[in-house]
Amino acid sequence: MKIAHISDIHFFNPSLKFSHLLSSKWLGYLNAYFKRRNYFITKHLDLFLASLKKEDVDILVITGDFTTISEPEEFSRAKDFITKAQDYGFKVFIIPGNHDVYTKKAFKKRQFYKHLNVPQFSNDKLHIENIHPNWDLILIDNTTINSFGKANGHFLESSDQTLKSLLNSSKNVIIGNHFPFFEPKQHRQLFRGLKLKEILLNSEKEVIFLHGHTHQTQYSNEKNLHIFNSSQVTVTDQFKYHIITLDDEKFTHQEIKYYD
Repeated sequence: MKIAHISDIHFFNPSLKFSHLLSSKWLGYLNAYFKRRNYFITKHLDLFLASLKKEDVDILVITGDFTTISEPEEFSRAKDFITKAQDYGFKVFIIPGNHDVYTKKAFKKRQFYKHLNVPQFSNDKLHIENIHPNWDLILIDNTTINSFGKANGHFLESSDQTLKSLLNSSKNVIIGNHFPFFEPKQHRQLFRGLKLKEILLNSEKEVIFLHGHTHQTQYSNEKNLHIFNSSQVTVTDQFKYHIITLDDEKFTHQEIKYYD
């Protein structure tokens, strides 16, 4: 079984609205219009899907930041992309990132889940899917309400025991989550990220941890914990993603550049 992982697509609607001036969206809009729209290039995503088909991928996991400022038009483009991926035959699993809950309204009204027709997670913000006889996929929504200019996440205390129980009942696991365990910039950190890492390291299982947020493509490992950051799928001059091939107890991985 082959799993592709991406994050941080950042669809953007360049039309300025008066409503942007009435919320925190105005700063995000200006940043996107004058900087980000030349950094995140989404027009090559059809080539990305063709690359997945060529590589015989079965599952696509997208770990958040589909949008830039949680605009309905951005969610609509995200939905069209997901539908197209499904039409290719890929099973798609998704979670939100901080840009998908850009305002308090977007977070409280669960706009990510409503626009993209995703079943809402339980109160502890975890969801599990059996994707292979020896591998489970655990999705964690660590998004939270952020104050102006911040991009933090929060691994809830209430999730600790639930995650431990899921790890105990699973064989090997893949964790899908938007944020890295640690980010040096305080305004972009995952609160209790190191606690999440501790729980995963204490598991006796093989754990694959998928994240984005930092707009890099990286792999590292520590003991049984294998960390993939695949957040350059639309980044100018990068256009990369990871493929993870699952075996019964082990896995292999490769980094793919789909557009030069």
